[in-house]
Amino acid sequence: MRMIPLLMLLFVGVAGACETLELAPSIRGEQELPVVSERHAFWVNNHRIYGYDLRQHAVFLVDSMHYSTEVAVDAPFVVWVGFNEASQIYLCDLRRNGGSGGCMESDEKHQATNYTSLKSNVDIRGHFLVWQDHARGNWDVVICDL
Repeated sequence: MRMIPLLMLLFVGVAGACETLELAPSIRGEQELPVVSERHAFWVNNHRIYGYDLRQHAVFLVDSMHYSTEVAVDAPFVVWVGFNEASQIYLCDLRRNGGSGGCMESDEKHQATNYTSLKSNVDIRGHFLVWQDHARGNWDVVICDL
């Protein structure tokens, strides 16, 4: 599934005219780095990860525990870089919402990395997770088979 950046979700009609839908007008702050899958949109807002269910028309908070800087999605997985004491990559599974490993704020998230280094430009396709890592003093591309 290809990740498509978006600023506002666009609905294209038969005649080609676009109708926009602002996903979270009540959330204050800058809504940045949006990504979309077939059923969900995700973005960073004030270093928190938010999601929007396109079928239920509902906004949900994914992570507010970490200083998050970016997000990627390839359903059912959502990944992001979060900072607490160190930069780590976190993962949740939309199929597990409401339980361990799910993507709701109260769900326990999976920490995909467990070592201290700067991490950036995270992406996911299928069961492959890829990112840039600064563990050896320069930026390397790292891949993980989940």
